[in-house]
Order: sequence, then structure tokens, then C-alpha cells
Amino acid sequence: MAQRSAGETQPKTYKVTLRSLLLFPFRLCNPPPAVGKVRSCSVTPTVNVRLEDVLDRKHLPPLGLKDFEEWLLYVEFCPENLYFILWLREYTVKYSQWDAMNKTRRRETPQYLGVWPSQHSTQLAMFYARAKQTFLTPNANHELNLPSDILAPFHTANGSPHPDPAVFNQVAVETRKMLNESLQRFVSAQVNNVGNKRVLCGIIAGVVCCLVGALFPLLYTIILGGTRWIRLASLPGLWLGFTLLLTSLNGICLAVYVFGDLRQLRKFELSRPPISKPQPLYSSRRHPIGPSPVSPPPARLSASVDVAVSVHSTSTFHSSCEIQISPAYYEVDPVEGAAIAPITRLSYPLSEKHQHSGFDDDGDSSSSGDEEYPATALFIHPFIDSSGSVSDEESAFPTPKGTPLPEQMQPMSDFDFDALPPPPPHRENKESQTHQVGMFIVPEAPPVEHGASPKAFIRRIQSKCNINRWLVVSSSDGEKDSSIRKQFKKVKAVPAFASPLTKILSPVVVRTQWEIVVRSMFIALVLSSIIVGSLLAVPVLSS
Repeated sequence: MAQRSAGETQPKTYKVTLRSLLLFPFRLCNPPPAVGKVRSCSVTPTVNVRLEDVLDRKHLPPLGLKDFEEWLLYVEFCPENLYFILWLREYTVKYSQWDAMNKTRRRETPQYLGVWPSQHSTQLAMFYARAKQTFLTPNANHELNLPSDILAPFHTANGSPHPDPAVFNQVAVETRKMLNESLQRFVSAQVNNVGNKRVLCGIIAGVVCCLVGALFPLLYTIILGGTRWIRLASLPGLWLGFTLLLTSLNGICLAVYVFGDLRQLRKFELSRPPISKPQPLYSSRRHPIGPSPVSPPPARLSASVDVAVSVHSTSTFHSSCEIQISPAYYEVDPVEGAAIAPITRLSYPLSEKHQHSGFDDDGDSSSSGDEEYPATALFIHPFIDSSGSVSDEESAFPTPKGTPLPEQMQPMSDFDFDALPPPPPHRENKESQTHQVGMFIVPEAPPVEHGASPKAFIRRIQSKCNINRWLVVSSSDGEKDSSIRKQFKKVKAVPAFASPLTKILSPVVVRTQWEIVVRSMFIALVLSSIIVGSLLAVPVLSS
């Protein structure tokens, strides 16, 4: 069982240096190879990232499995799709091993002993029962958002204790379909390297650069006179201004990009404690362990405790200490109130300097100040930076070239239901709002009259053009996309210049950002050349 005391920390942060700035021309001329690129004419290229590659942990941050889980947990509020697929993959492996072992035993059984009786695995039955209670039961903590007719076969009482994985085919297809849609939005969002405020600063800087570096020289040569060729001096300022404007509109801050493949930390990452520095180890001889006093147990425990344990300890520390357990006793009169204290889940409230710092989006400042981010699933481990966060012995992976593979730097333990995070707090409200849109907001169409009068004819035409029948379909997708964009803006609401930077390790994101910068530079050069070339034809005003 996973321990909840293992807290999560911020990613490893980096500081900008002059050397990284000098390497910008080299990075610009030597981009990583294109992986999963789809041809597109927009500034932001389309990237095809397979879901199986993310589940197999073949992508590095910010496209890793842990990053995808954080997106589903903090932005879309639907991590149950990912958890179910991970459980089904492990259940399929365990079922195949059990089935192969049964077939082997059946073949080795002599014929005179009769047919090998059908047996069931207790571990598989328990594994399936926990999944049924977590994902397939109505009002469960991580209930799948699927129609009831798909989940109905799992609610029968005469089912197998651990059915064949083929039974979950329809559920897996629908769940993977939703996961693929979430993955496309996740990949597009990870291209951004800064938050909302820094993007706004980039847009303002682009506009100011266009005005100062381009319009002033043009107006000077047109009004005060001089040769027309002086107007070409405005080309660099106009090109730089358009480049800053286009890159900022596509989520890339050029002031951060020139210093390396870096990005600002998200809001939920800022709420976590930073990585602590390694502490020196002291010998036990210098710090002897003294006797630790043991406080006596209370006279009477709560009603939830059935066994009272009394520990008798001496005043001095001896190697042969005795622990005596008293016999069980029960309360004669039941105690009123809660018998067991509620189990607390690990969450990360925002620190004081981030709660009311004034960098929240407009309209969201009232709700995002007290927002807490629950802990993620503990069996999906975060990325291990072998360059400095772990020792040399721990980072010595047995690879042919000595370089660890992405899946080795992102370890994953066995699926553990007790290590799952609590359900997203906004999920219940969001589902109730969606049902309300479909049931109450859309009014029913009035009955159609079939008379021959002109009024009846006009009403029949109006019923054909009634837009209310389309509101259910259009509002569901629009409400979902709007809520995802709004929540992603909350996650990106970090300080413009005080937020630390971390390194982008995924070559897919690095290549995508490079293409955004290069395409923005090319489009800015074309636009500025057209503007300056057109202004060269303007005659000089005669004095």
C-alpha cells in the first residue's frame, strides 16, 4: 500500500545564463528532428502523439505520463479515464498469466483423473472487485462517464468473479476515445512556455516595438523629407515587432525562448514545495540515541477502536523491552458522533505569496485564491532527473550507450487503488450543470398545427426553423471547451517575471516551439517587407 506521506516537489528549476543566450543561433540552425509532425499551414504545427506511447512512458516532460495525469486531474477533471485504462492494461497481463498457468496445468493432468476443475484466482477476483467499485459503480469516486447501457453488464449478480478482458472492449473503446480527445488538447497546451501575464507582456512589447522601431522612422522621412531609402531602416524594428506579436499570440515568449528550451512552472507546480538540498549524514557516535519517553495511553479510546493496547516501558532504554497487549474490551454504551476521523488526502494549498498576488485572471480571482490541488496517483512516479536529482549509483541504468530510456526515468509501480487521488472537486458541479443544460434550458417545441390557414402555414415554417432542437448538441461541446479553456487559464495564472523556469526535455515540444518561432519570423519578414515596400512608393513631401 502506498504511503501518503510521500509528497511531491517542484520540477528542477534553471536560471538563464549568458552562455545559453550565445547558443541561440546554434539552436536556431540545428533543430531536433520532426517526430509525429502533420503538415499544416498555420503558425502552430499539428503534432500527432499516440496515446499508447504516452501510456508506455516513451515521451519526456512535459509530455510524460505524469504530466498527462496532471492535465486530466487539474484541467479537465476526468482522471478516471486514464486510471481505468492503466488498470485494464495490468488486469489483462495478470489474467493472461493466470489463464496460461491454468492451461498448462490442464494439459499436464493425466486423463484418468478426469477433467481439470475450473478454478478462480482470489487475487484477480479482488482486483476486479476493487475496479468495479471504483470505476463501474454509480456515484463511485472515479465513475466512468459512460452511458448506462454500456455499464449495465457489470451490474449483474451472476457474473464471473474475474471476467475475460474482452468483456471490457466496448468500455475501453469509449474510454480511449475520450482519452485521445484529451490528449490532443493536452499536446497543444504543452507548447506554451509562459503564463497568461507573460504572453500579455509579449503582445504589448511587440506592439511597442512596431510603433517605436518602424512608424517613427517612416513618419520622420515622410514629413521632414530626405531620401526614400532611409525608410528601409524601419525594416528590422517592424520585423522584430511582428515576430514578438506572432510568437506571443501562439503562446511562446521569445524573451524566454532565446535563453533555451525552458518554460514557466504551472500554478499547481508552484504550490508544491521546492526540491530540498541534500543534507549531510552524521554518524550515530556523534549523536547518540537517547531514551525516548513513551507517553502513557489514554484511559479510554474511541468507539472505533476495538482493541486497547497498553505499552509498559521502563524509564531507561533496554534492548529487551517488553510490550504487553491487554485483552479486547468493548464499549457498553455506544459513543455518539463520528466513530472514525475522516481520512485526509494530501493536497497542496497555495502558499501565501501566491494566494493574493493579483495575477489571477479577470473574473476568476474570487475562486482561484483558495484553490487547492490534490495529490496525484502515487504509483505513477514523477520524472527522475538523473543529471543532478539522484546519485550516480541510482542513475546507472543498464543501457547500451549509457543513456537512460524515457520509461526508465519515469518509473511506474503496480496499480494501487489506495494510492488514487480523491475525485476532482469540480466534477459533480460540472456534471449537474451539463444535465441542467440538456433538461431545463432547452424548451420544448410547440405542437405543429396542420390547418390550411395562413397562420398555421407560418407556424409550420417557424417550427422547421426552430433552433432549440440544436441547442443540446451545440451547448454540450461548447460548455466543455469553455470550461477547459477557463481552467487552463487558471493553471497558467502565474507571475509574469517571478515564476521560476524548468527545462523542456521532450523533443516533440522543442521541435514544435522551434517551428512556431521560425514560421513567425518568416511571416513577420514577409509582412514587414510588404509594408516597407509599399511605403517606399510614397513620395517625399516637398518643402
